[in-house]
Amino acid sequence: MEVYFIRHGQSVYNIEHRINQDIKKKVGLTELGRRQAEAIGKKLHGKKFDVIFSSPFLRTMETAKIIALHIGAKIVKESLVKEWNVGFEGKKIAEYNGRAENDMLHFKLPGKESWTDVRKRVEKFVIKLKRKKYSRVLVVTHEHVFRTAFVVFGWARDEEVVKKKIGNCEYVVFDL
Repeated sequence: MEVYFIRHGQSVYNIEHRINQDIKKKVGLTELGRRQAEAIGKKLHGKKFDVIFSSPFLRTMETAKIIALHIGAKIVKESLVKEWNVGFEGKKIAEYNGRAENDMLHFKLPGKESWTDVRKRVEKFVIKLKRKKYSRVLVVTHEHVFRTAFVVFGWARDEEVVKKKIGNCEYVVFDL
């Protein structure tokens, strides 16, 4: 099975370098983000996808809907690939990085998620995928979730990708 992990298109908070992890806070795509999703949709046109799994956040759903227009696959909301809940809603990314930089893999506020918690969620998602008879799936998700996929699929160790930059609408194809 081919598993395409794609980061959502540029959002308003990407421009402002802010964190959005509260699904009730509707942070959508910018015009550039919509164009990025359109470009990926055109690039993937002609490939048959069994399904598109999308984080339920607005920016990922918008990205998935644009891509689906080109590939014709059904979209399924999947909470296992939702944004990392670090507890810094609306705050600058630099504020989180400043607090967590000494131990990005294990830093965790009470009641929130660590890197390891997110990786475990992605592992559950991959186990769920293994039970299906899909040939090719697309997963529209977030940068931090995408990073953990490199570890889950055996491409890297946590320490190698915890700070890896993944651009908007960048994607990677994993073999499962």
